[in-house]
Amino acid sequence: MNKLSKKQVGEHERLKSELNKAKDAFTDALAQFNCNVREAFEPLKEAKEAFEAKRNEEMEELRASRADLEAVLSETKEFCDEIVSDIESYVGDRSERWQEGEKAAAIETWRETYEEAGEELEDIELESEDYDIEFAWFPEDIEWSNEEIGDNFADLEAEADI
Repeated sequence: MNKLSKKQVGEHERLKSELNKAKDAFTDALAQFNCNVREAFEPLKEAKEAFEAKRNEEMEELRASRADLEAVLSETKEFCDEIVSDIESYVGDRSERWQEGEKAAAIETWRETYEEAGEELEDIELESEDYDIEFAWFPEDIEWSNEEIGDNFADLEAEADI
């Protein structure tokens, strides 16, 4: 066969016309769908943007508060280290006999409490700064399109190019 019969040419033309009508109807329905979905999506998009703005604002406050806490923790740790150092100097300046006495033992216990407090402060680990909330699926825009539906069929020839 090198050419379509009259019946096949008629069927080809009918199908090409039906395909174009169906494609046009689908394209119109798809455009309406995209419009309706975009309209319905807009409040969600606005809510997401408002949430992100509020989250960012709160994150700045949280980060500032965290920085303040870290500064005070560091300052407190330094204070404990200074006290430990001052106590050690005080004890070191005393005679060996004094260092073996009850006062020295009490002061050593006191020094240990500051040393332990400093170590505990050093061991404090604050939660990670990664407080971001990710949306598992949240497109920036919603729109679907039809691919070139049936374009190859419409371009078919009625006879072979011999």
